[in-house]
Amino acid sequence: MAFGNDVSGFHRTYVPTALPAAAPGSLSGCPRAVPERVILAYWTDIVAGTANSTTGASVRYELLGTAPNRRFVISWVNVKLYGKKDRFNFQIVLWESASGTDSEFTYRYTSGSSTGTGATVGVQVSATDYTQYAFNQAFIDTTNGTAIRWYPIAVSPAQVGEYRLDEASGWPVTPASGEQVIDSSGAGRFGRRIGTSVAAPSGLSSAQVCAGATVASNTANTAISAVDLRQTPNEIGNSGSMTFWYRSTEAWSGGAKTLFDATTVAATPFHLTKFSGGVLRFSLADSAGTVRTLETAAQSFAANTWVHVGVSWFVLAGTNQTVMQIFVNGARLAFARSTTTGTLNASLGTIYFGDNRTSGVTASNGTPNSGYGDFDEIRLYNFDISAGQSLRDRNLTRSNCSPLDHFYILHAGSGSVCQANRVTIRAHDLNHNPVSLVGSVMSISASPAVGSWSASGATGSLTNTGPGAASYIWNNESEIVLTYSTSQAGNVNFAVLSGGISENSGSSDASHDQQMVVGSCVSSFNACEVSSPVCDPASSGYQRLFTKLAGTAFVLDAVALKSNGSLESGFSGALTLDFLANTATGVGLDASNCPVSSSATISGGAITFASGRGRSANVTIPTAYRDVRARLSCSAAVCGSAITACSSDNFAVRPAAFAVTANLGGSKLQAGRTFSMTADSGVGAQYAGTPVLDASKFRDHAGNAIGTLVGSLPATTTGSSTGNFAYHDVGTLSPQTDAVTDATYTAVDSGSGDCVVGSATNVASGGKFGCNIGSTAAGPFGRFYPDHFTYVATLSSTCSGFAYMDQPSISLALSLEARSANETVTQRYTSGYGFLGTASITGDNAGSVVDVARLSPALPAATWSAGKVTMNSSALAFTRTAAPDGAYEAFALKAAVIAEPDGVVISGTTLSSSIKIRHGRLRLSNRYGSENADLLLPIQAEYWTGKSWAINALDSCTTLPANSFALSGGISANTSASAVTLAAGLGNLRLLKPTPVTTGSVDIAVHLGSTGSDQSCLATHGGTGAQKPWLRSRNGSCAASYDRDPAARGTFGVYSPETRKRVHVREMF
Repeated sequence: MAFGNDVSGFHRTYVPTALPAAAPGSLSGCPRAVPERVILAYWTDIVAGTANSTTGASVRYELLGTAPNRRFVISWVNVKLYGKKDRFNFQIVLWESASGTDSEFTYRYTSGSSTGTGATVGVQVSATDYTQYAFNQAFIDTTNGTAIRWYPIAVSPAQVGEYRLDEASGWPVTPASGEQVIDSSGAGRFGRRIGTSVAAPSGLSSAQVCAGATVASNTANTAISAVDLRQTPNEIGNSGSMTFWYRSTEAWSGGAKTLFDATTVAATPFHLTKFSGGVLRFSLADSAGTVRTLETAAQSFAANTWVHVGVSWFVLAGTNQTVMQIFVNGARLAFARSTTTGTLNASLGTIYFGDNRTSGVTASNGTPNSGYGDFDEIRLYNFDISAGQSLRDRNLTRSNCSPLDHFYILHAGSGSVCQANRVTIRAHDLNHNPVSLVGSVMSISASPAVGSWSASGATGSLTNTGPGAASYIWNNESEIVLTYSTSQAGNVNFAVLSGGISENSGSSDASHDQQMVVGSCVSSFNACEVSSPVCDPASSGYQRLFTKLAGTAFVLDAVALKSNGSLESGFSGALTLDFLANTATGVGLDASNCPVSSSATISGGAITFASGRGRSANVTIPTAYRDVRARLSCSAAVCGSAITACSSDNFAVRPAAFAVTANLGGSKLQAGRTFSMTADSGVGAQYAGTPVLDASKFRDHAGNAIGTLVGSLPATTTGSSTGNFAYHDVGTLSPQTDAVTDATYTAVDSGSGDCVVGSATNVASGGKFGCNIGSTAAGPFGRFYPDHFTYVATLSSTCSGFAYMDQPSISLALSLEARSANETVTQRYTSGYGFLGTASITGDNAGSVVDVARLSPALPAATWSAGKVTMNSSALAFTRTAAPDGAYEAFALKAAVIAEPDGVVISGTTLSSSIKIRHGRLRLSNRYGSENADLLLPIQAEYWTGKSWAINALDSCTTLPANSFALSGGISANTSASAVTLAAGLGNLRLLKPTPVTTGSVDIAVHLGSTGSDQSCLATHGGTGAQKPWLRSRNGSCAASYDRDPAARGTFGVYSPETRKRVHVREMF
């Protein structure tokens, strides 16, 4: 995979070579250059498409994770080698890093058929900057798979041993028991001198390596002159490295020389040996006794030439997973990959520099000869270094060759939790001169164990290891500048330690270990609600304060703030808390955010802070205020200078609830009459507001919504509001919870969500009460009863204000209503109201009682429903008696309310409108006349006056169809009757003149019934019913009852005029 624009044409090179890769072969029209910026995970002829009859192979990529820890993965999936069948998979993973820094990448190979043989693996930046990991060598573990991690060289890699050998000049002639070779790494692994032939070299360049150790010449494995590092390769680990300076007394072309050795059993070696001809050989044995050896090409160095040498090992189980390297003067001269058990041999002893390790033992592939030369600056690592890291060790210099004696910790003596505090640490020799340290590990601690460290003027590696603790790896420096940050004020002492050297060791004095006094940096204070987790000044809105209830205890948290508004966690001390309360809003604020004036100051007691936080005791504000702020006061003795700060948020303290009462002037009151209701806040004049009554939250005596309630509560400045009301219904009034509210009192909180909008709850939800002042349930109030009754009833008929008895022509619309004082129907005067009067409806005729039961169908029961007794009908009939009675010329329905518990009466008329009720009959008279003309028989409607029958002049409605007349006898077949309509009670039945003309008579009956034939006294019956049975009467002597149809006779030409008893036609002149 190439980075940037690739102009090399490298993708055309199918046959891998050792790195550096050369330019590809020429091809007309194609670019050709040495490949650059290329990472080579598996360079060989791979088929990842469809060539070579390949299916199912692909190259895929994916971005995984989230910034700043993403990884870009390119996968070769199910690919094969050209001309082969077996498939395998591998990946390149690019790890995200900060801009401007080198990142890591990884090659991953799955287990399977591929071993890596025949491929090149590595990185090539240019023709001169490249790293080859493998070429034509099996490196993939076919059982477990393999991953190769590529990472940047550490600026200052941690050492597990650093032996400068600068103390050699001070060694006595005869080594003493326990004589130490100082370990400057900070690991505390001190070595020792072995044999008398190890001394300080002469003629060394102080600018390069300072002092060192000279090993005399010997050729016997029983004569040992060496420096024992007192560390075994196994203690360093299965991955490790060593670098050192070596000056051979003889030219490198001379005889073999042991440079270091840890061998105790000849067959299981661990050594580096220079052989004649200048070849370096590095041998190691694994836990199974398998020996792996790496050699360089012959090196040519003159006698007394300082050469920097290094080796590394990475012992890992698996096929060709073990790697060995040899470096000379910062360049890697030898590299080998092999197969081992993954563990070094357990027989290995401590590492001796300059001679064989064990008396009488010559390591396999080694020599009994000593190093015969000078050694210096031995460095040990517990990982396999790169050529770059070896080169770094080679280039290290020191201006002071004296050993480290002590550290000097320098700071200003005072600090602040507001800022990072500068701490300088200097490495000193006995005479307080600076000593450069390279790779030395130093621990740093603070007491008390709080705070953290960061590098300010330091190039090494700093790692925070715990509260107040860190580890630092020196990077060829004698002084470092760190910064110490803490959130806790107070005295703090710093300590450092590296390989037994501290700020109190050697020639140091008290000035090298001064305490730092860390002060707080409180700029202000603020209050916030108690919450979990606790309020955080870094969070928006942390300072919101919620509505409180008058007379109900609450607790507040408080925080100490830095000038930037963040938490000053280092502050501790006691402050005074109080509350500045105002009954009105809009009071101006001073520079401390406190009101310039207040209606009251309420003490909140002392509040003690620790780690920048405090919590009040229970606070109770006994009465109501629209606008309250918490005030925190810190004395100069606690804060250095007096600080007063009010909460950035204000809050309301509202009454818990209104108490609602009513005054009816007695135990009961007429509906619609004025009474008063009072809403009392319970906090006296501190409450000034306008309660709002919600009639929908009242209930009547049955527990249902109430009727019409008119009135309101006025604004008050006394804490109690009384208003006039009128209830236009009956029963009781019971205000339910929150029937009276004030939604405006907590305006300082409701707009910012510091109370529950639209609620009057006194049970906190999420710490918040309702914004509204509600009310408690009360009542029942009174009993309200009707102010009066009204009666409106209309009787009407279908004809001229009268009705015949039995005629279903009467219409009734009746309403008896219970009403309030303003004529509102009291709808709750109904079933369920326990104080109903009894409604009575009777018949009346000009003051005389008429039995209302004669109305048919019977009137319904007079029952109260929704404040009314109603009766409606459109076909009532006034029932006839067996004998005529009446007439009732002013029949009406009379209303009354009897047994009314509250003495309520009907206001206005008690009578309905009236109609005339008459017992009627139809009368048909005989007539005779000429056979040459039609004959008119008189018909008239009559009613019983009480004394006699009289023409009913009001009847202009009765009609008789022609087929209702039944003709019989005589010449009935020669004539016919016409239809009749009465006018003013009178009419004529027309009999047509006989056809053919003849004389004789005919009998006529009027069928007033509905079915069958007429009920006249004639012998022959017929006709179709006119459906007017109410006009039947006692007609003829055939029956005594009043249910007979009228009949008469018409005669044509029988009688002469002289003998006529009646005038047929009278003419007036």
